[in-house]
Amino acid sequence: MRNLPSLAYLYPIVCLVKCFGSFNSTIPTKIIGFNTEDHCEHVLFTNNASKLNNLIVGFNRVPIINLGLDILRENTISNSSELETLTLDDNGITEIYPGAFGNLPVIKRISFANNKLKTVRSGIFNHLDLLMLMLSSNEIETIESNAFDNMTQLISIVLSYNKIKTIDPDWFRNCDSLLTISLDGNEITQIPENAFKNINCIHTLNNNTIRSNIYMGRNKIKRIHPRAFGNITEIGYIWLQENFLTELENDLFSGFNFISTLRLNKNNLTCLSDEILSDLKCAKFVNIDDNPWEPACLNRIQSWADKNDIRL
Repeated sequence: MRNLPSLAYLYPIVCLVKCFGSFNSTIPTKIIGFNTEDHCEHVLFTNNASKLNNLIVGFNRVPIINLGLDILRENTISNSSELETLTLDDNGITEIYPGAFGNLPVIKRISFANNKLKTVRSGIFNHLDLLMLMLSSNEIETIESNAFDNMTQLISIVLSYNKIKTIDPDWFRNCDSLLTISLDGNEITQIPENAFKNINCIHTLNNNTIRSNIYMGRNKIKRIHPRAFGNITEIGYIWLQENFLTELENDLFSGFNFISTLRLNKNNLTCLSDEILSDLKCAKFVNIDDNPWEPACLNRIQSWADKNDIRL
């Protein structure tokens, strides 16, 4: 594309781009396309994934959807001093190499939903000052223990609807800003001791207390270690709905001083012990719907809730 001095916006929708080098360097690239809400959809880049960074220099928001890529190699997307939001959804990507995102000094959000990623390695995201990382609806089975270490600005990570079977207590070292961990819709069968030992669940913003949320609904959880939440004293939401829980061990909530919302609905629970109910006096709302409760126990739970001003 040459001799287009007045070009203000370029919308490559449903197009075939074969050569990234075809952009004339005299065009002011910061006003080409993607620095608004406009999307570059259904673009096919053939055999040029390694040069993707040449296309995005100067943009602060880049949605790249349906590229037909399979692998992001080292420095696939790099050297963009203005890029803040990168969307790579629906691309069929199976692998990301460490260093795929290089020299992105102001990047804050990456969405990588609806791909075919199986493994999250160390060195892909650690060096990025992300606020939000979306990895939902992939095929993730393996996450290296230090894959998310030292992401000190990270507020939200979404790992929902993958094939994760275990929670590694070593995840999230030095991620002190983390407010939301979403693990919904995976294949987790148990929650281990000190599963979230690296999470600081109490935050202060403008003199207001903000508590972290952990979402683990729609898994296959059968057992929760009594010290699974051992280091946590206050939390916003704990979602455990639509799992296979038949009982909760007595010390599970003993360390809590505050729980905003606990969801236990749609499990296989028949009763809660007096010890569990005593510890859950710190909760504001507990959803226990759609469990096969023993009638006498359900009546006892209802009386407990009424006495302690807890919504069921």
